[in-house]
Amino acid sequence: MIRALLILVALGMGLLGLVASEDPYALWQHGRPHEALSGLQAQAERSNTWQAWYDLGLAAAAANQPGPAAAWLLKAHTRAPWRAEPRHALRVLGSPPPAGWLTWLGPVAWPGTGWIALSLAALAGLGFAGVCVARTKRTWWLVGGVLSTLLVAPGIVASLHDGRQPLAVILQPSQLLDASGHPQRSLPPGMIVTFLDQEAWQERRLVALADGTHGYVPVLDLAAAAARADVSAGPAPTTANPASPPQGAP
Repeated sequence: MIRALLILVALGMGLLGLVASEDPYALWQHGRPHEALSGLQAQAERSNTWQAWYDLGLAAAAANQPGPAAAWLLKAHTRAPWRAEPRHALRVLGSPPPAGWLTWLGPVAWPGTGWIALSLAALAGLGFAGVCVARTKRTWWLVGGVLSTLLVAPGIVASLHDGRQPLAVILQPSQLLDASGHPQRSLPPGMIVTFLDQEAWQERRLVALADGTHGYVPVLDLAAAAARADVSAGPAPTTANPASPPQGAP
């Protein structure tokens, strides 16, 4: 009996150790963030929440991978642009995101973000529903619905805009190229750029840097933040002269 209990205890401890070894957070806590990245990335891709991308970015930063860290933190920022944590982490990495509508609106946008926005939207819906079903005091129901809508609208619109900015991150040391392919300046990993085109041209994307400089970056050196911003090569140009750059190129 005692031997059987010892065997069960040993098996239980082995199973616990196996589960702990597969837990990416346990690996991270034990000082092995580089081994936790694959598990954290799988969780982030499965849930697609800002918290999951944020944890993945922090783990990549701890693993001394500035390019992927900035890319994943930017994904967290675009999925919840009203949250301060991803912006702060990007600033610590030296890759602050560009100011968006939420920054410009300031306190005006606050009621339209997070759980407050959901509560106000519910109140607005309740107010307009009251106008339709109430027999008396319909004016008060209408006023409540309109006020709730006015409070929540700026933040919602600003959040949608900021979450869809065509941003990307330089994944690895790269070069800013002109239209003929000649290097103009070096680009460090982790730098945030803005797409200026809709699709790739000759395996490059036209981007703008934070200082307003325009140029091309190879698509393999870029990671898009928003799902709609595709960094793939895309179809070949269909113009009469496929060697010429798109309109607006430097």
